[in-house]
Amino acid sequence: MLHKPFNMQIPASKQRSYTGIIVFVLTLISPATRSDDYFSKSLSMQSCGGPSASIKIRDIVIMPDPVVVPGTMIVAYTMEVLKDLNAPIGVDYKIEKHIFADEWIPLSCVNTPYGTCNIQNVCNILWDIQPCPSMVNEHAPCQCPVLKNNYTMGPMPIPIQGGFVVAGKYRTRIKVDNWEHGDLMCYDFALEVFPASP
Repeated sequence: MLHKPFNMQIPASKQRSYTGIIVFVLTLISPATRSDDYFSKSLSMQSCGGPSASIKIRDIVIMPDPVVVPGTMIVAYTMEVLKDLNAPIGVDYKIEKHIFADEWIPLSCVNTPYGTCNIQNVCNILWDIQPCPSMVNEHAPCQCPVLKNNYTMGPMPIPIQGGFVVAGKYRTRIKVDNWEHGDLMCYDFALEVFPASP
């Protein structure tokens, strides 16, 4: 999944939704373990990238564990960027919800920022939503180039609305690439959200 540079103008009316996308992606790709694999009651994470990947998730913490709805999920993470990364930086992610047996349905990001999307150059979106959201600005890169460094973000609260309809199992694959360096990162996530006790 390599993308050539292109210019994308984000209408002001959609900047808020795209801000949600960026915060969500940064939350997932961005602390407990020093490993490419992580497992808890609610969240599991496994690397699907190769050893030469330039972005590594080093630590991730999710609270409460298990995650309940309605409620607030707290996420904190650290990630290591091993090379300076220039635009364009592509992000491809797919979110699916478990229905029954082996059936999963993809969630679309047409009407919500939390769905399946292909962002050909996340740098364009970052530039269009300046100034950077305060929750991101002090803890993670919010402009390109993304410089080689260790980045920490959180604890970051993510409200989860709804009830039994929202509760369930979700799975996500996030891939990041760059025209200069090729594949930068690939991770599989599985998240289970439990209904709050009556």
